[in-house]
Amino acid sequence: MYIDESHNYTSSTSKKFRLDDLRSILDILPESKSFTMLTGTHLYNFHPTFEQLPIIEVKAIKQKANHYFVDSVDTHKATAQLVVNSIENGRFPIVLMNNKKFDGKLGDIKSLIDREDFEYFNSDNKNSTDLAEIIQKGKIPDRLKGFCTTTVLKEGNNINNKFDFDFII
Repeated sequence: MYIDESHNYTSSTSKKFRLDDLRSILDILPESKSFTMLTGTHLYNFHPTFEQLPIIEVKAIKQKANHYFVDSVDTHKATAQLVVNSIENGRFPIVLMNNKKFDGKLGDIKSLIDREDFEYFNSDNKNSTDLAEIIQKGKIPDRLKGFCTTTVLKEGNNINNKFDFDFII
């Protein structure tokens, strides 16, 4: 048995949050032939099953990340310019927005980045084939050179493309 995100079985926002249900699974683990628990989050040992397990820690080599702060009077124009620069430098820009309205900030950005190979994802178009390919297959469609997204595409998505990304927030 493989249990991914196994930290959910030890702690959550509070001890009452589904903890009894989750722990019932841990109680039957010793009955299985073997089990492997996977997590990238530190485990708090609130359950006796965890006290008996060996912990194998795998440390991935982290790439150096560069962070830049752009001070601009017109943030929409600055965002558009950063997208163009990123694409021209062979990188893949992802713009993160909190506003989903095309008659607001997102629309302003869209009017400044008028490209067929740059997509916009929000909850209104969450059924698009491009977004489905990213979420379901972990692959950014080949036609895209970048995209702008709201929280419709956020955490827990694997991207298997070998791109150098620029995140513009």
